[in-house]
Amino acid sequence: MPRFNISLSNKSEKGLSKADSKYKQKLIETINEIETNPVPSDKYDVTKLTGSKANYRIKIIPYRILYTIIWENKEIRIYDIDKRKNRTYK
Repeated sequence: MPRFNISLSNKSEKGLSKADSKYKQKLIETINEIETNPVPSDKYDVTKLTGSKANYRIKIIPYRILYTIIWENKEIRIYDIDKRKNRTYK
């Protein structure tokens, strides 16, 4: 499968740098995985976001990676890496 170019927003870079050390390597491995397989649903909990044509979420509990796939340009834009908080869905 062809490789996708990955770009991280400032917010996602900040989220990755603030990630707990025990999860940081897993987050980096996941980002490397989506470079060749943009929707790795066989390996991770991946969901297409409702109301969007190209936005996806990968859960690496307790973190999540939010990204957009631009299929025609073979580009992935990661716009958020954040730790889920207890109040996220309340």
